[in-house]
Amino acid sequence: MLSMRLVRPTITGASCRSFGRTNVLTASANKISETPTSDTAQPLNIFGEPEGPTEEEITAKRNIARLPKRVYNRKLKGVYMTTAPSDFSTKQLRRDYAEFGKSTGINPGVCWPTKQEMADLHFIDGEFYQTFDQMKERVDARRKEDIERAQAREQEIEANLAKLVVWRKEMLDKEEKKANEELAKKALMDERIREVREYIGYNVEPHDPKFIEVMEMKEQERKAAAKKARKLAKREQIMQRLLNVNSTMSQLDTAKGAEKQRVLDTDSAVENSIAGKAASVDEKIPKGEK
Repeated sequence: MLSMRLVRPTITGASCRSFGRTNVLTASANKISETPTSDTAQPLNIFGEPEGPTEEEITAKRNIARLPKRVYNRKLKGVYMTTAPSDFSTKQLRRDYAEFGKSTGINPGVCWPTKQEMADLHFIDGEFYQTFDQMKERVDARRKEDIERAQAREQEIEANLAKLVVWRKEMLDKEEKKANEELAKKALMDERIREVREYIGYNVEPHDPKFIEVMEMKEQERKAAAKKARKLAKREQIMQRLLNVNSTMSQLDTAKGAEKQRVLDTDSAVENSIAGKAASVDEKIPKGEK
């Protein structure tokens, strides 16, 4: 015969605690569910606390920019609201109607100017703004100036193009002159290097100290010779000036002598003329009257 053995389930401490906690949670849930709730009340969790944040808390958390209530509602939410007396000014009412439309409840007639405002606008237009004819004349004058300026510029370009050949020739002459100067300078330097090498007696590089020393000596000799030549030229100029002064003085003396002789000749001629006239008068007078 088969022997049957009954196995009694063993319940550990953890299982007991788990079962006990489950019973407690179930009892708490049943107790909470038995609590009367209204339709408007926020749902509660198993601990009897409000489940989740309220709508005001959610809205406040969404406003991370910390904007004022007026700016937040108007700019972000698009909700029209009035919070200050300035919201009822004509200018602000027009802005609000243009932004929010009929939902504001503003009379659309406020968007049109009154008779007095129209009269003021007409006065301002006539006093401070130009008429259509005046603006047209100004535009025509400006356009005419632009055309004249463009024509003058075209004429200037044509004149410059006509001078292009001359300018090109001048540029080529200048470049040729510069190249010739460079060649002359190079030839002069080569000649000086040759003189230094001949003075030393053997071939030496230009960066050699001996070469540099002789080059400086030759340069001083050239400067001394040039200075002496300038002194001689200056002395010759002074001598030439002295000779010119002497010749000028002699010419003046000759001119003075000629002038003096001319004056003497004139005086003698006058005296002879007077004497001749006196003799002729004496001859005409009768002897008895004398």
